[in-house]
Amino acid sequence: EFQAAMLQRWVLPHFMCNFCPFVKILSISVSVFTLCAIALDRCMAILYPLTCRARFSRLHFRVISIIWICGLLLASPMLYVLHVTPHEFFYGEWFCTTRKQFEPWMHYLHLTQVLFLYFLPFLVISVAYAIMGHTLWGSTAPGNAQSERDSNILRNKKKVIKMLSIVVVLFGLCWLPLQIYNAIQDITDINEFRYINILWFGMDWLAMSNSCYNPFIYAIYNEKFKREFQLRLRAPCLKKRKRGRPLKRELSGFESSRFDWKRSTMENGKTSVITLH
Repeated sequence: EFQAAMLQRWVLPHFMCNFCPFVKILSISVSVFTLCAIALDRCMAILYPLTCRARFSRLHFRVISIIWICGLLLASPMLYVLHVTPHEFFYGEWFCTTRKQFEPWMHYLHLTQVLFLYFLPFLVISVAYAIMGHTLWGSTAPGNAQSERDSNILRNKKKVIKMLSIVVVLFGLCWLPLQIYNAIQDITDINEFRYINILWFGMDWLAMSNSCYNPFIYAIYNEKFKREFQLRLRAPCLKKRKRGRPLKRELSGFESSRFDWKRSTMENGKTSVITLH
């Protein structure tokens, strides 16, 4: 579709006219539905932390199957509604267009895709993350109140809620321009605009780029992700040791943070537990 938008003609084999949109809609559907499944899984893990893992681990295969089946259902019309036809004014140039008998239905097809690939997923993700944020914000740590511990918990809660909010907002903003175009392209003359192919390319690129933002968001707001990432970067350097040097376990700040080390000390006849992170 990129070459068709930029060159304003179809230069690929004719079967690709159906195959390329089919694969594109299928991949988008699977990606978006997977984001919804992840959001629901995280929400259930927060609401039911003790029973969630055992209950939902048995449903993973079913959920994945449902995601792919729904994606195939949404993408399958692309195998029938498109075909390659010669241009009526320019001899020797071909275009991938909608078949005449399906033109009245294309608007409803595009609206269906907008509904199931944008509005409903956006609603599901927003509600799931809103419930998670509300639950996390209202939760309290067990035991007696401790100012330092409680301040750390509050700071971590703010980070998590901010991270979830950014994920939802980015999903909505990245996909909104392309979905608006998909919704109005059949009822307006937007495709007759001079530079619509360049605008479409930008909107499509922005929508597809949403998938690569989440790792950066997690890297910024998730301390465990940061530690593990830096640990992986340090691993090749730690392997380079001089020969003959006694093997010794060296724990850096990042490595030792993967474990909780507790020790008991006797001070003034009292026992205290020191937790190192």
